[in-house]
Amino acid sequence: MIYLGIKHNIKNFVYEEDDLKKLSTRELIGFICHIRNWHFRNFNADYRYDGDYESRWEEYIKDYVVVKETWPDNYHPTEYYWTDEKVLRDILKTRPNIPNKIQRKNALKKIIAQNKKKVKRNIKYNKYD
Repeated sequence: MIYLGIKHNIKNFVYEEDDLKKLSTRELIGFICHIRNWHFRNFNADYRYDGDYESRWEEYIKDYVVVKETWPDNYHPTEYYWTDEKVLRDILKTRPNIPNKIQRKNALKKIIAQNKKKVKRNIKYNKYD
């Protein structure tokens, strides 16, 4: 991880590809969700790096997006973590699939349907004379 410096009293760090490969699949998916939420929360503002750091970092993180932030209180963030979204998505493509809610429901329904065929149900009715 590279420390970029402080901008507006916020520390900035960059995840490199090696750092991302060490993280779990759930954490990487959380980064993708954070990108989506960050974009929505800022009312479709440009959430990419804006080039105010030293010139040596400008080319390096031109296409980077915020994937994580630290808020010790509810007023101001203290740290931003950046990464290249293309690299992040490429790493996720090589990872095994983690089913979402709909996929888990469908898999459960399929298992239940298969088990219903195997079980013979004897339904007894009370007969009243």
